Amino acid sequence: MPLFQVQLKKGTKTITENVEANDYKDVLEYYYKLSTCEVIEIREWLEKKNTIKKDDGDYIDSVSIVIKNNFKDSSRFRLPKVKRNISDKDLDNIIQTSLTVENKKPILILKTYNL
Repeated sequence: MPLFQVQLKKGTKTITENVEANDYKDVLEYYYKLSTCEVIEIREWLEKKNTIKKDDGDYIDSVSIVIKNNFKDSSRFRLPKVKRNISDKDLDNIIQTSLTVENKKPILILKTYNL
């Protein structure tokens, strides 16, 4: 049975719970019928690992990235713990093939490495 993470809000308090259900609609219906909390977000766990990978420190702390598809549309985000063996060119290729801005491929990728 799929596992869902549910984020609930009651006043200023935020509660996070894990729930097994057949479908996210079942989770939503359950909380609407039984809880006084507001459902903020429901996420389905696609993969859950119980082991923690040993941190060998062989990574760049983070990379701040700005991608643009023209002069008006852009997206900013930060990638934490980037593998050191990924070259600058490979990172550009991954971004170019995997991400879009306003449903268009990026034409400019700006990166700042935070070592």
